[in-house]
Amino acid sequence: MIALAILCLVVAAAIVALMATVGFTTITTFATFAGDVHTRPFWVFLLGAATLLLALFGLSLLHRGTRRKVQRRREIKRLRKLDQESPRPATGTAGSGGSSRDVGTGAPAHGPGDAPDRTLVREQPVDVRTPPGGSVGSSPTREDPRSGPGQRPS
Repeated sequence: MIALAILCLVVAAAIVALMATVGFTTITTFATFAGDVHTRPFWVFLLGAATLLLALFGLSLLHRGTRRKVQRRREIKRLRKLDQESPRPATGTAGSGGSSRDVGTGAPAHGPGDAPDRTLVREQPVDVRTPPGGSVGSSPTREDPRSGPGQRPS
């Protein structure tokens, strides 16, 4: 393989040397739909070489991007497989239906070393409904709005 690569490089160097010596002496005419183009063969060769380098650069970028995407897919697949194979911590009761919620907080259960950064704190439910004719925070012996003022409910 290395010998073939060296042979290709020698042939490419010979073509460049030939184009450098012969390419500047003659003028070539190309007939196109827009008219005739007069140029030297060296410039056609140079334009072809630049086009080849641009194509190789594009293929190189495509190859690197594809390789990176394949590596990412393999890593995700490996991590999913490890996640499925790892034992799950048994939390909750047997009748919980397989829920992995922590019994005390209702938050998802975490394994050792996977503790959340914050703890969920639940507030006590507050009844914000006001009784008819009363105010929030009035005493337990509220007045009935149907009874007269100053009368206790019966």
